[in-house]
Amino acid sequence: MLAIARIAEQGIYGAAGVCAAFMLFAILVFEQVMAMGLLLTPIALIISAAVLVFVILRHGESAALKMLIPAAVIVVVITVVMQIFSIRVPIFMFVAWLGGGLLAVVLRRTVRLDYTVLAAIPIACFIAVISGFFHERLTLFWKTLLLQSIAPMSQAQTDQVALDKITQLLESMAPLLSQSAGNWAIIVLLCSVFLARSWQAKLFNPGGFQKEFHALKLGRNAVWLCLLVVVISMLVNGYFWPAIASVFMFVFFIQGLSVLHCVVKQRAISQGWLIGLYILMPLPQTVLLVGALGLADNLLRLRQT
Repeated sequence: MLAIARIAEQGIYGAAGVCAAFMLFAILVFEQVMAMGLLLTPIALIISAAVLVFVILRHGESAALKMLIPAAVIVVVITVVMQIFSIRVPIFMFVAWLGGGLLAVVLRRTVRLDYTVLAAIPIACFIAVISGFFHERLTLFWKTLLLQSIAPMSQAQTDQVALDKITQLLESMAPLLSQSAGNWAIIVLLCSVFLARSWQAKLFNPGGFQKEFHALKLGRNAVWLCLLVVVISMLVNGYFWPAIASVFMFVFFIQGLSVLHCVVKQRAISQGWLIGLYILMPLPQTVLLVGALGLADNLLRLRQT
């Protein structure tokens, strides 16, 4: 993975090629292999955005713009030639590149990881609100796409009862996927920043990112605002507030991970605990518990200083 950063460091056109390649991979996988696309598309978007973030952190906004223009041209031309250009292409580029670029600018100018994480909240909330206006269309889109993914299944591959259960499961997943646009956005944005920052640290400041991440603390004001949003989401019916509350809880989940990583290092605890945590991460209960830990860290001293 560090080889990607070395390529990006060698010149604008190399960085543009890598950035465009992972964006194209994200689009192709999402369009062609839906089952794997839900996993591989975010990973490819993270790497593509991380290249942009790395260039901004190392060489500034003007260098990133010079890199981004040819990268965008490559993506648009290839998707048009392959006849897979759709509204999703500019959406992917907008979310990953523009969002990641804005966070990179914040980090470059403030050198504060906490400010950068907090800056991701309004971006993700904006995406969540916009997706809310198209909630029905997004639900229909996901339902159609998910059902198409099981269309190749024949009677010889699965019995009708199993196929009906799979169909019901996928139909229930569609509304959840349409509601999680803000969460997906903040995952892609923050992971791209963390990945780029880790590249920068490994190449030029060994151990620097670990110190930054272990010291991450979002502050009490962010805690009170998060709790206010959560309470409003419980009292007010509708789509928008739960989606926004989910974004807020995710950033404190990130702080909770920071606490756990820091405590494991300070107390020389086995890394197996962290591995177990990441295995359980897909469970909503894990996210809530780690998020609550992140909230508590702003009110109590959970780490040695």
